[in-house]
Formats: sequence, C-alpha cells, structure tokens
Amino acid sequence: MPTNFLSQVQSLGSRAVQLGRIAVSRSSTWGPARRGLRRQVYCLGFGLAGSLWPSVAGAADNDIRYSTIGYLPDRAKLATVLGGGSTFSLRRAADASEVLVQQLGAAQTDATTSESFRIADFSAVTQEGSYYLEVPGVGRSPDFPIRADVFGQELTAVMLGFFGWRSGTKVEFVHKGQSFRQGPGHMQDGLLDYIGMAGQKRDGSRGWYDAGDYGKYTVNGAFAVAMMLRAWESFGPTLRNLALQIPEHGGALPDYLAEIKWQYDWLLTMQYSETDGRVSHKLTSLDFAGFVMPEADVAATYYSPHGSAATAAFVAALAQGARVYGELDPALAARMLTAAQLSYSWLKQNTANVAADISAFTTGAYGVRNDASFRLWAAAEMWETTGDVAALADFEQRANALAANDKVSADFDWGNPKNLGVYTYLLSSRSGRSDGVISALRTQLLQRADGLLGTQAASAYGRALSTYYWGVNGAVARSCMLLQVANQLSPRPEYLDCCVAQIAHLFGRNYYGRSFVTGEGKDPPLHPHHRPSASDSIDQPFPGLLVGGAQPSFSSWQDTEEDYTTNEVAINWNGALAYALAGFLPATAPVNPNGGAGGNACNAGASGGVASQMDGGTSAATGCPAPATNGGGGAGASGAPSTVAGGSNASGGSTVGGAPTASGGASQSSGEASGSTGCGCELPRRATTGFPIGLLLLAGAALSRRLRGARR
Repeated sequence: MPTNFLSQVQSLGSRAVQLGRIAVSRSSTWGPARRGLRRQVYCLGFGLAGSLWPSVAGAADNDIRYSTIGYLPDRAKLATVLGGGSTFSLRRAADASEVLVQQLGAAQTDATTSESFRIADFSAVTQEGSYYLEVPGVGRSPDFPIRADVFGQELTAVMLGFFGWRSGTKVEFVHKGQSFRQGPGHMQDGLLDYIGMAGQKRDGSRGWYDAGDYGKYTVNGAFAVAMMLRAWESFGPTLRNLALQIPEHGGALPDYLAEIKWQYDWLLTMQYSETDGRVSHKLTSLDFAGFVMPEADVAATYYSPHGSAATAAFVAALAQGARVYGELDPALAARMLTAAQLSYSWLKQNTANVAADISAFTTGAYGVRNDASFRLWAAAEMWETTGDVAALADFEQRANALAANDKVSADFDWGNPKNLGVYTYLLSSRSGRSDGVISALRTQLLQRADGLLGTQAASAYGRALSTYYWGVNGAVARSCMLLQVANQLSPRPEYLDCCVAQIAHLFGRNYYGRSFVTGEGKDPPLHPHHRPSASDSIDQPFPGLLVGGAQPSFSSWQDTEEDYTTNEVAINWNGALAYALAGFLPATAPVNPNGGAGGNACNAGASGGVASQMDGGTSAATGCPAPATNGGGGAGASGAPSTVAGGSNASGGSTVGGAPTASGGASQSSGEASGSTGCGCELPRRATTGFPIGLLLLAGAALSRRLRGARR
C-alpha cells in the first residue's frame, strides 16, 4: 500500500481519536442537548472505533513535539523527540519523498520534566512546502508548512483576538469558516462616583476587556499597548501591510494601529479631567459579572480612585502613542501628548507611591506596592517623545538607582515594566544620553539575553524561561522583546532563533504537544476562562487568545473553563505574542483569509474586501478582488474601556470571581476549518479519496491506536 496513503489513513485515525477525546471532554459542559448530543455521539463513535479496532501500525505524533503552525524558511527549525530513536527524516507531504535524513541529537534529560529527549534539527531545509517528520521506532508527525508567512497568518489571528475583546461595539467576524459575534457591551461605562463626581458619567465604553471577564485596568491596558507599539516602532514597514478583519479596514490608519487606537480611545478617558492629571486605576463594576455575553452584563460600572502606578503607566503609553501616531493622526497624537504631560507633571509633584483605594471593588486588583519602575518607564517615554532634558535626567537618575544586578530583567510582566523604559532608552537615536548609563544597561541586557540562550539550549522544548507562574505563557512570548532588542544592539542569529523557539513552544513544541492559542495550531485550548466563549451558542472558543499556561509547575495546565489560574486569557499575554510574531513578517502583506469585518473569503463586509488566499496559497479565490496593500481606519471619537479580567498576572495579580457556566466554547482540535456537521470540524483536505470516509476513519484510528499500543 502506498506510503502516503497509509499516512493519510493514519492521520485521519489520529484525528478521529482526538475528536472522540474532545467529545468526552465536553460532555459535561456542552449546554443544551439539542446542540451537543448528536455531535457527541458522532465523535465519540469514531473515538471508540479507534480504541477498539485492531491495528497494524501507529502514529506516535505526540512523541514528536514541533511547531504545529510551521516554520520560517530562513530560521532554525527544531523538533523534540521523546523516548527513543536515533535518526529522523524530513519528507514532503505530497508524495512522502525524502528531503533530509540525519542523526538526532545526543540523548538528554530535561532537568524540569525529567523526560529523555533528542533534538531533530532540520534548519538546513529552506524550500517552502508542506512536510512531516518521521522517526523510526517512534512515528511521524502531522504535516506542517515551511513558509515565509506562517507567523503573519498567526498574527492576524492574535489581532482578531483583540478585536473580539472590544467593548462598546458590535463584534462580528469569521475565523476558519466559523462566524463569531457579540453585541455592543458595556455601553453604560462608567460612573464617576468614586472620583468625587457622584451621579456623573463619562463615556468609557471603548477599549479592550482585560482578560476573561469584563474589567478594564489602566496598568495592564497601558502595558499591553506599549508592547504592541514597540513592535510598530521596530517592525513598522511590514506591520503597515497587515490586513485585519476590522470595521476600520481601508481607512486612514494601518489596520494594526487602528485596532490599538480602540484601546487608546478608552485609556484617554481614565485621566480625571483636562486639568487634573490623576488617572483612575480601573473601570469595572463593583463585582465580577457572571458568565454572560458582554451585552447582557448591565451592572453599573465605576471609575476607581487614582494610583500613582496607573498614572505613570498612562504617561508612558500616551507619550509613546503620541510618537507613533504623530504623522498618521496629528490630532490624536496632540491629545495624547497633552494628556501625558499633564499626568507627568502630577507625578513630579507627587513623588510618593499612591496605592489606589479600590476597597469598594471585588474585581481585579492589579496592586502595585512600589511604583519606581513605572516612573522610570514614564520618564523614558516622555524624553524619547519630547526630547525634554529633565525627563532624560529623571530616567538616568532612576536607572542609576537600580541595584547593580537588577537593571534589566530576563523575565518581566505588568508589575515591573522597567524593561520597556530601558528598551526605549537604549534604542533611541537622540543625543545627550550618559555613556555610563548606556554601557551599564547595554551590558546587562546582553547578559540577560545570553542567559535566555543558555536556558533554551538545556530545555527539551526550547523554552527560554525556567519559571512557572500565573500567566507565564505571556512571559515566554515577552522574552522575544529582550532577544530582539539584544539583536538590534549586537546582532546574533541565535537571538532571533531563540525567539522563534519561544513561538514554537507556544504553538505545540511543549510538554503537552498542544497549541496554547485558541483556534490555532494543533489541539488548541477548548475551554478558556473567557466569558464570551463560554456564553455564546458556538462550540469553538473565540480564536487568537493565548492562555496563561502551567503554574505552579510544568504539569499543572488544565484546559478547563473553571481553572482561571492556568487557562484564562489576557491582553498583556496576547500583546506579548503579537510583538513576538510581528518580528518575523514577510515583506508582502499577510493575508486575511476571511476578508474585512463581517465579511467572508472574498468580501470584507461593510468595510471593503481583502482577497482570500486559501490555506496560504498564492492565488486569490475566484472572483475576489486583489489583496489590499494597506489597512487602516481611525476609530472615531474617544471612548472608554471595558472591564478588565481578574487573575491575569503573576505579581499582585487579581483573581477572577463569578461562577463558571455550563457552556464552554470548543475550538477545533487541530486548528482546521470548522464545519457545520459532525464534530464541528472539517476533515483534513488530504482525505479526498475515492474510499468511503467512514472506513478511512475507522482504519486510520485503528492504525493510530496500534502504534501507540506497540510503543507502550
């Protein structure tokens, strides 16, 4: 029997078993029986067939851990092989022809997981195409692409995650054939009772929901946009061409900046007034909402009292925004700069840390005990935007005051944003900087980057961080910032390859052999702690959302809706992933396969068409217009944020309340397009043979199970 046919059958069988597993996992959380029972029985039947049918060979794909979204032609390509084998081959998916055969790396034991592993390095292969790995005695991987645009396609999905987080507007989009929608949420944001204006209201309806619920928080909201704008400042020429499925597509702003502007429209409302530079810590209801769609959460929301960390984060993000939007939207940039200067003046006049009084709220805390790193960051951004020598002196004084071994962090999150200020300072082309400060910061930054290389090399899965804590997947993605800045200061290909390895880790080269991003890659999360995903009538969760990941140990991730400590989503994690992916876009525009907002494969709905390139192909779908070369569109009048989600972060992180609902959103098990029948999953395209599909599934399931059994 031809090898490629066996591969197809084997892959289908593996998929059938996986779908059965999904059905079982969702049996207790699929809401109404009319939605789930038929699918459950259908999928479970195939899964059981796979476990009962005798088999002759096996797919050990789970013992080959790889980047399930694919690899870039000109960067390192590594996979992890567990448990055995001495050689591997890379084969073309189309005909099973051998492209590369070589020895696996030496056997090693991972210090964290205690797993025995070898590395398959196929970096020498640069030709684009679809491939799979085969390891004698272990098995074969599913197919994966080597293609220049693989990260660009994932970035469009991650940005779709932000669009799905929008507050104060109707959200409609299509992802891999599945339509998602939610009504305008939190149009009531927000009351000013807690900032001295009882009974008064300000329009704070815009912005992104912070995480799995409906809160909006200044410190984390500013932190998220700052990472994303740092990506623009470093990789703007390729980001400019990114076509997104948003209503603003085709407008004055590039799509990437138009999406971020929605968050800024809210952030601007957090300042007390045009004459008072204090900034509210958050805008939320007094208690967490239940698991309902955003339009159904009608509880009153309030601007909380100010905090100095929130004020400093506001200054930093607004100053950076004024810099980035200056030429594209001068009026918005001027408004941002005026607001930043007012709040920076307040910081200079009020030098003590002010903890926000949020005692009336039970929503997320985002508490900060020491605002020093926030003030350092604010000073750096004010100086870079304005050239103000006083702001430069402020930054350098604070940088000198940092402990000798704590000037740059290898691992950082919203609670310690000093790295963002350091990056701005070191990458600046302005004159007047202190040579001594430059040298100290640069030296330690490169040391930290080299430390990431060492940790990555020793990890079975290429992970550059050895720690596990709340939201650590975001930190894994965020390490790309340190690596990219190090590469800009002292170019080394190893820095970029290490960043690529972090992306690969998040998309499947990990302890679980699964993607951590909803709707993307192999076997992505099915049950994120995310209210819209749990409350709509769709089995799949909203796509493009990075879950927090395992903590407190490598084995503690649970893909369950209730486990907000490992399976929630948050904008600071997605913002870090957006940065990581943005560093590797091709020169041509990444293609949005679904068109603009409310559109389909050819039409962009109300806002114009972006041609579809189906499955990353090179030709547009028949009858579609040519691909757009630019994106954009201003978001309109300023508004305010929605709510943030609790429990999003490591230090001082908040906790999420509210009882989980029975209905969760299930995504496809391997990131494939959704269908309308069966398990809600479209069968792999390569299965278009003349044989009855049921027989193929049964035979493939048997094949897959037998190999796994033989290996055990």
